Amino acid sequence: MIEDRINEPNSIPGLSGKRVTLFVLFGLLGIGTALTFTMWSYSSLNRVREETRLAWRDLAEQLTWRYRRLEQSVASAVDAGDAPIAWAERFRLAIDRYRTTVQYVDQYATAREVEDLLANCDFDLGNLAPTPELEHELTRFNECLANERHQLAKPGSLFLDIFLEFPVLPAMKLTQ
Repeated sequence: MIEDRINEPNSIPGLSGKRVTLFVLFGLLGIGTALTFTMWSYSSLNRVREETRLAWRDLAEQLTWRYRRLEQSVASAVDAGDAPIAWAERFRLAIDRYRTTVQYVDQYATAREVEDLLANCDFDLGNLAPTPELEHELTRFNECLANERHQLAKPGSLFLDIFLEFPVLPAMKLTQ
């Protein structure tokens, strides 16, 4: 029987059926482990991203009230001749984009644009200090962003980022 295998023309010397079976089994086990780890990482990352999205929704509600007050201040400044019309128009367009955008990442970017406009205005808009509710929601959102960045730095998330490209958002800051 052994002599038949040695003399068999199709057999590869030193490679038995048991070895091939073990290689295949360990390969499948490795692939299964990698897929399980990747799916676990995706589930964990998805949970953290959902928390961030919900925190943004609460913050966006508070920002809407802030921007309504600021719109009135800008309108008063334009009427008084203190604010340049071009700046007020850019502010109005940014506010309109903020209101009409539904994706939280895009709305976040627009809110940052509005805050940058407020930081770079040359005239007095009155009290820009955030309300305590807005401060609370801002802190909560920034904590969720920090958790998301931490989760994105883990090996499973880094692997997923190769295929899915998750945006990494900086902390939100308000102009005061």
